[in-house]
Amino acid sequence: MTILVTGFTGNVGLAVGHAMMKRHIPFHAAVIDPAAASEKFGNAFHYRHLDYADISTFSQALKGVDQLFLMYPSQVSTRQFHLFLRYLRFTSVRHIVYLSFKDVPVFPLTPHHTIEKIIQETGISFTIIRPGYYMQNLNLFMRDDIRFHEQIVTPAGLGKTSMIDIRDIATFVIHCLEHPAPYFNRVYTLHGEEVFGFHEIASLMTLLLGKTIRYTNPSIPFFQMKMVQKGYPKSYVNEVIMLHLPISLGLTKRTNRQFREVTGTEPIPLSQYILDYQAHWEKH
Repeated sequence: MTILVTGFTGNVGLAVGHAMMKRHIPFHAAVIDPAAASEKFGNAFHYRHLDYADISTFSQALKGVDQLFLMYPSQVSTRQFHLFLRYLRFTSVRHIVYLSFKDVPVFPLTPHHTIEKIIQETGISFTIIRPGYYMQNLNLFMRDDIRFHEQIVTPAGLGKTSMIDIRDIATFVIHCLEHPAPYFNRVYTLHGEEVFGFHEIASLMTLLLGKTIRYTNPSIPFFQMKMVQKGYPKSYVNEVIMLHLPISLGLTKRTNRQFREVTGTEPIPLSQYILDYQAHWEKH
């Protein structure tokens, strides 16, 4: 079994890589710059050069690979990524585990909708995972506002959302790679088992971190302006806004037990995530 992990330099891909290493599962990490990745993440990983903008890198990156963990990097054009997907038909890949977007059924204009369709048309066995809202968003683009201003600043309105820890997504991905056959040609939506509004998240963080955290409920224009001022690219800011739009519209309150049912383990609760990551919000 030869596994290639894409998105390795991102949050989920890196979590998958670390979890696989911890379980002693051999894999290759697909990156644009293997030398830079080795310098940043260490030489314990086996890197392969893959650039979606350069078709000449496809063959060596996919050589001997029979299972692929695939993510769509938003900075890559959909045309280039679709070409890569169609190229997979002519490789040794026999199973694609694709990390999609939970709101694909609600927002069919997202790139993930077309990508899911192309994957299904390749004839290669697939497992599509549509994850819920990442708990780790709180220690990514929201981190500094929580750390320095004790505020959660994100345009989610008064809506509520189910949440899932990225570490659980990694566990789910690995389960589908280690025992692939039962999960061939299936779509899983990992909502999580708890639902929270951001006022509730702020209250829970206040309780567990020992300092008062409040949710500011910013307007979209204000949030957009502040994120651009912080130096975030407009394309990324728009992605964040689109991520929170379904929450503000009240479309993300569903829960399910698919993680537990497939892996046989309990999901990480939000309270445990906050305790595990509390150092991210401490002033240094």
